[in-house]
Amino acid sequence: YAAWDGTAACPTGLEMFRAALADHPGRPLIHFGDRVLTVGEVGDQVEVIAAALADNGVGPGDRVAIQLQNVPEYAIAIIAAWRAGAAAVTVNPMATRADVLYLIADSGARAYIGERAAATALGPEAVPFAATADGTGPRSWPGLLARYAGQHAPEPALTPDSVALVTYTSGTTGAPKGALNTHGNLVFGAEVYRHWA
Repeated sequence: YAAWDGTAACPTGLEMFRAALADHPGRPLIHFGDRVLTVGEVGDQVEVIAAALADNGVGPGDRVAIQLQNVPEYAIAIIAAWRAGAAAVTVNPMATRADVLYLIADSGARAYIGERAAATALGPEAVPFAATADGTGPRSWPGLLARYAGQHAPEPALTPDSVALVTYTSGTTGAPKGALNTHGNLVFGAEVYRHWA
């Protein structure tokens, strides 16, 4: 996408991704082991997962807790949360069940995406909608991609001031606290890194 120079209106993280999607759909975006996903392939999955989130009650201003290792589904889930109009709550993959339940409750997350074992350990009462990035079944990543193929979430009305990510402190001096990172924060940070690197 065209670099943001700070003089025009600040885009959102979703707008940055969509610009890359429009300009370079066939360009490799994610390399993971032997897997290579293009911008277009990531965009297709973002649309489907966002449709699943929206169909399960996630909408503008909501939170989606994401507890995954560094796998392609992690990045896709974050962008899918934005596509549904929500913010992603990043959860340490090594967090205990009690820690995850606290973060879900404190952030008000309406959905959770994690590995099957962690999602099962949370129990069905933890969050209104839980999906897994691995395994099989209707709420697994492959199951959601199949069930919601071709569907789309309502178009979100994100602005640079919309919350994009909620990251939690380690809780060394008390209960972990959620830090709100806006789309404007992320875009500015990405541009600083682009110019610095």
